[in-house]
Amino acid sequence: MSCSVTKNAVGVISGISLQLLSLLEAVDEPTALAQFAWPCFDTITFELSEEPSDPRTLMEFIGSTAARLGFSGSVLYGESCAGEKFPYPYVYAVAIQNPVSAALKARQLAIVRDDHERGGPLEMRKHVKEDVWDWLDLDFASMEERETPDVLHQIADYLDGSNRALEAREMRKRADQKFLSVQEMAHASRNRSNVFLDEIKTHLNLFCSFTMGAPSLKHFLTQSVPVVIDHVSYFGLMQEAVFERLYWEMLHANGGDGPVIGDVGGGPLSVIGSPSFFFDFMALMNFEHDSQADQ
Repeated sequence: MSCSVTKNAVGVISGISLQLLSLLEAVDEPTALAQFAWPCFDTITFELSEEPSDPRTLMEFIGSTAARLGFSGSVLYGESCAGEKFPYPYVYAVAIQNPVSAALKARQLAIVRDDHERGGPLEMRKHVKEDVWDWLDLDFASMEERETPDVLHQIADYLDGSNRALEAREMRKRADQKFLSVQEMAHASRNRSNVFLDEIKTHLNLFCSFTMGAPSLKHFLTQSVPVVIDHVSYFGLMQEAVFERLYWEMLHANGGDGPVIGDVGGGPLSVIGSPSFFFDFMALMNFEHDSQADQ
């Protein structure tokens, strides 16, 4: 929203004008696609020894706590297929979007899009689900691309081995230049959830023992001993995006089937908490959905 004020000759406010602005016009495709890419979520699991009496209530508490702290993402609850063979079979997974990782991912997608020989828009979309390149970094002061110091030192070692000592010296000099690394900021920002973790742990400690993990979101959902997801909840920006997607699907549904995601019968409250809608939404955002086979 933009606010402008007009004053009269003596400096007293005589009028206020409010204007709603659309941010969508300023968001390019790489930035938009990076927001829900698999690698741009930091995932924390709480694995409980006892089944919660009301799993959904605890899930909503976790989600509302994350939203209050300004996070965006989702909460998933399910039971491990290992059952009683595993001491902590009841699992809550909290996937928190990392905006700094998304900035790196957006730049990666832009590089692929702008590569006129091997890239382009279609190739860019294939890279949404891929990990962020290890070598890619940005100088926060200028947001210009650069290789990480480790990569530059490796190149310098190669140049030394090729009897190109002068070039190797220049490469090491570049590697040792001080800059504020966006890649390091992305790694460090994973600790921003400590306050959130402390609050959740304090409440869980009241009724059961538990352990914690930090897998990638994609690995958590595809691990060899899977967790069968029963409930899903959303918070922050992701909640808004999922609601907008569901609204579009229901608006264009035919006989309870949305044109892209499919079954949206049972009403929005039933669909929004279903695991199938979560999986369809994430597949759609990462260009893995069946409807995107030709994209």
